[in-house]
Amino acid sequence: MLISPTSIRILALIAFCACSLAFVQAQPASGDGVTENQQVSRQSSGERPSTFYYTDVHCSGLIEYQASYDMEVVGAEREAQRRVFGQGDYVYVSGGAQQGVRVGQEFAVVRPRGLFRGGYTKKKSFLGVYTQEVGKLRVIKVQNQTSLAEIEASCEVIQFGDFVRPVPLRALPQRRADSNLDRFAEPKGGQQGRIVLARGARELLATNDVVHIDLGFEDGVKVNDTLSVTRQTKGRTLTNFRDDDIVVAATGGFQSDVFKGGKFSNQAYRVRNPDRNQPGGPTTNFPDVRRRRPPIPDRVIGEIIITSVQERTSTGIIQRVIEEIHPGDDVERQP
Repeated sequence: MLISPTSIRILALIAFCACSLAFVQAQPASGDGVTENQQVSRQSSGERPSTFYYTDVHCSGLIEYQASYDMEVVGAEREAQRRVFGQGDYVYVSGGAQQGVRVGQEFAVVRPRGLFRGGYTKKKSFLGVYTQEVGKLRVIKVQNQTSLAEIEASCEVIQFGDFVRPVPLRALPQRRADSNLDRFAEPKGGQQGRIVLARGARELLATNDVVHIDLGFEDGVKVNDTLSVTRQTKGRTLTNFRDDDIVVAATGGFQSDVFKGGKFSNQAYRVRNPDRNQPGGPTTNFPDVRRRRPPIPDRVIGEIIITSVQERTSTGIIQRVIEEIHPGDDVERQP
């Protein structure tokens, strides 16, 4: 059966009206919800929570100078099927009524990884033991020498032999109000240190990455302190070519074989001593200028807020960056 063009247009109009009605009915009434456009607008506006997440603070790990461990994970409900466990699993710890364990008590699960000396710190001797924080347990049943606990949160897989100890008291730090970071801020004379390690041994760091600093209680650092991340202006650059940075002098350059810029090219440096009867003598270059210039202030490239403090080190979260941050970058405590 053939359908006329007029009938096709009528059917298309009916289908369009039906779709439009369904779309209108699917939209929330004014004040009843948030539309997709409003959600996109909120995301693009950069809205974010005023505090850091629990996992940012309690899964950060730490470098602790002195530590004690009384209990460990020694069993699990399904240990016959697997060797690693996570949120929602049930495990046994080597502490019960004899050790004063109570139902409802919460414990942190940690995994010491060994002494940390670090290649960036200027402090003598080792900084402490690097300890991973891998999860949190809540005791649901207590026996004489063991307790059954549910894994409430897991940062990493939990396994037999992980130590168990009381959950540290850590307040979620407040984020600073968004503002432009002054990349040319003058040093304020605060305590100086370095980033010695990042969570997961990462090398390129950005906002919300967790870092460990070689400043601790012995240096007067406190939770919620703000540290500026700085990098020296002087020093080696990322790319060198011959005796210059990135671009060579007038004798080389990237000009073609025919149109060589020569000594009058926009890439050419000035003559070194034009006022000493040597107008055609040697030219200056960037390394030459850098060697004889006065001191240049360090660049501010980011900001860290401290979330926990140990004897010789502290742990923080990068909250603002101008460019990527690396372990080994300097930090300065802000007054």
